[in-house]
Amino acid sequence: MPVSRKGRVQVEAMQDIVRSYDEATRKATKQSSMLWLILFIALLFVCSWTKLLHKADPIQYYICNRRAGVTATSFSMLASCIGGSATLGVIGLAWQVGIPAFWWLGAGVAGLLVLAFFLARKVRGSRAKTMPEMLEKQLGQTFRSGCAIIILVAYVPIVAAQLSAQALIISSIGNLDHLAALLGGAFFLYAYTALGGQNAVMKSDIWQFVILMCAIGLILFFCLSMPQGRAALADTPPVLLNQKFPPQKLVYYLLILGGSFVVGPMLYGRLLSSRSQATAKKSCIASAGGLFVIAAAITAIGISLHGILPPDNFGADFRAEDILGIFVREKMPPWASAPILLGLLSAIVSSADSCLFTAASIVANDLFKKPGTGFCRAAMGVLVIAACFLALQGKGILNLLLIANDIYACGIVPPVFIAIICSGRKMHPGIMTCALACGGCAGAVASVLHNEYLSITAFALSLFISLLAIWAQGLRSLRFSA
Repeated sequence: MPVSRKGRVQVEAMQDIVRSYDEATRKATKQSSMLWLILFIALLFVCSWTKLLHKADPIQYYICNRRAGVTATSFSMLASCIGGSATLGVIGLAWQVGIPAFWWLGAGVAGLLVLAFFLARKVRGSRAKTMPEMLEKQLGQTFRSGCAIIILVAYVPIVAAQLSAQALIISSIGNLDHLAALLGGAFFLYAYTALGGQNAVMKSDIWQFVILMCAIGLILFFCLSMPQGRAALADTPPVLLNQKFPPQKLVYYLLILGGSFVVGPMLYGRLLSSRSQATAKKSCIASAGGLFVIAAAITAIGISLHGILPPDNFGADFRAEDILGIFVREKMPPWASAPILLGLLSAIVSSADSCLFTAASIVANDLFKKPGTGFCRAAMGVLVIAACFLALQGKGILNLLLIANDIYACGIVPPVFIAIICSGRKMHPGIMTCALACGGCAGAVASVLHNEYLSITAFALSLFISLLAIWAQGLRSLRFSA
C-alpha cells in the first residue's frame, strides 16, 4: 500500500492495541513490561557500542566493510520488509478478503525473487555505498541528485509516522505523556543508529526480527486454539483472487508494492554490505522464502479472526486494521498484550532505523558529497528533528507529505530497474531523468486521487520513457557514427 496508508495503519491501528494494554494490565504488569523495554533498548545499544571501539571508517559505517554473510543480510532484509504497518495491514485485509491478502507481502516475495535473479549480483558488483551513487556513472549527476531528493522526501515522513507509532507504545509501557515518549523514542533511535551505522542496524535487526516472530507466533497460537478460528481457516476457499480482490488490484500490488522490493535503497544497502555477489543473491532468495512463510502466517491470523470476530458484528465505518487490537483486548489474556506490543515495537524500530540511516547516508554521500561518518551523523540528527516536527503537526501535513511514496514507486523504480538490468547499454541521461520526473508527478496525482488505475498508468509511463531512453541513445550513436 502507499505509505500514506502505512502511516495511518501504524499510528491509528496501534492505538487500539495500546488501549487494550492499558485496560487489561495493572501496575505490576506495567513494571514487568518496563523492564523488558529497558532490556530491549540496552540490547540495541550493545549492538552499536561495540562499533565505537573501532576507527570510524566510512566503508565500515555505510556498508559493514562488505563482510555481511547470508544470515545477517537476509535477516536484516526481512526485518526491514516486515514492519508494523505490514503486520497490521495484512491481518486486517485477510479479515476482509481472505487468502488474497497474502499478496500484500506476496508482492514482496515476487520482488525479492526478481531482485535475486536479475539485479542482486549487479548491485553488489557496483561497489558503491548507496543506490544513487551506483547510478551516476551511467545516468549522470542530475539523475543521481534527483533520485536522492525523491528518496529523502519519501523517507522522512515514513520516519515521522514510525516515531508516532513508537511513541504510542512507549507512552503506554513507560507511563509517559505522548511528547516525552516521542522525543525520548526519537533520541533512542538516533543514538544507537548514529553510533553503529549500518552494522548496528543489521545486528539489531536480527534480534528485532526474532522478537516480532515470537509475537506473531503467540497471536497465531491463540487464534488456532479457538474453534471458530480453525473453522474459518478450513472453510476459506483456496483462491488467490476474488470479488473483493480483483486482478487489477493484484497488478497494483505487484507493480507498486513489489517494485519497491526490486528497487529499494534500504535493501540495496544490505546487498552492498554483503560479502560477495553470490552472498547477495543467496540472501535475496533466503529473504523471499522467509517472507513467503511469514506472509502465510499473518494471512492465516487474519482469516482466523474472520471466524472469531465476524465482520457482520461491526459497522460500515469500522477500520479493518483495528481488528487485531479488538482481538487482543477481548479474546486474549491480559498478560499477552505486553509481548505483542514489544513485538510491534520491534517491527517499527527495525524499519525506522533502516529508513533513518538510508536517508542520512544519501544526504551525506549523494547530495552533499561528504561521506564522512561525522557528517552522516549530523545529517541524521537533522532528519530526526525534521521527522519529530512532522509527527507533531498532526495527520493533515503528514498524510500530504506521505504522497511521496507513490512518487518514489512510479518515478524511481522503472528507470532504476531499466538502468541496472541494461547496465551494459548506453541510454540517454536526459530522457531517463524525464522518466524520473514524469513518473513521479503522475504518481503523486494518482496518490492524491486514491486511484490505483492511475498509479499503474504512472508506472507504465515511467517505464515507457525509460525504454525510450535506450532507443534514443541508439539513434544518437548511429547519427554520430554516420
